[in-house]
Amino acid sequence: MMADRCFAFFDVDHTIIACSSGKHLAVRAILQGLLPLHYLLKIPRLYLRYRTGKLEPGILNELLRKLEGIPMDDIRRMAGEIFEAKIKPAIYVDAVKRVEEERRKGRTVVLATSAPEFLVEPIADYLGIGEVVATNFKVRDGELTGEFDGLPAFGEGKRAGVLSFAEKHHADLNCSSFYSDSHYDLPLFQSVGQPIAVNPDTKLCKTARKEGWHVLIFRDILGNTGVQQDGTVYSGD
Repeated sequence: MMADRCFAFFDVDHTIIACSSGKHLAVRAILQGLLPLHYLLKIPRLYLRYRTGKLEPGILNELLRKLEGIPMDDIRRMAGEIFEAKIKPAIYVDAVKRVEEERRKGRTVVLATSAPEFLVEPIADYLGIGEVVATNFKVRDGELTGEFDGLPAFGEGKRAGVLSFAEKHHADLNCSSFYSDSHYDLPLFQSVGQPIAVNPDTKLCKTARKEGWHVLIFRDILGNTGVQQDGTVYSGD
């Protein structure tokens, strides 16, 4: 087994950061007049459905169509603003440590997230991560078309994206790790040799305990000024 073929894949929302990047994007788009104001009432309900495992993937297509015609320059500007104001302070201290640990093992670190690529690029840049598997949107004449570019990296779509990435980069998933908080990522968890649940939701926690997967609890974030806490590590047995 060659060490340089072993990769470490990290989910982003609630795994590297203690928040939902997409939720912040939607709120910022509404406040800047890029989405209808009444969507402020929908966001909490959609977020709750996502966190409780009741969000149907098809809803993503409906939401994306609402973004048709928005200039990509505006979207990237918002992504930068959101990173500085909301996301950077919410990065888990222990996630940063874990990324560095994986690098010391000789693994290439990759962000594998259902969030839009433009939204996670500032996170990747800040953490020095050069590879991203994320959801992409079609752009025409500098504006969003309201369509996905390929499959959204959600559930089976994320697994497909990582498998395609692994084939392109000659990665060996049998010696690779994957970190995530969500049961939506079970297809990818079951495709790597080292599945690691981080702050797992209820469904993922049950599966992790049943399968004997490692479970990590991350708490302290970069925005805190108090004493940093180390994540408690459970062996899963």
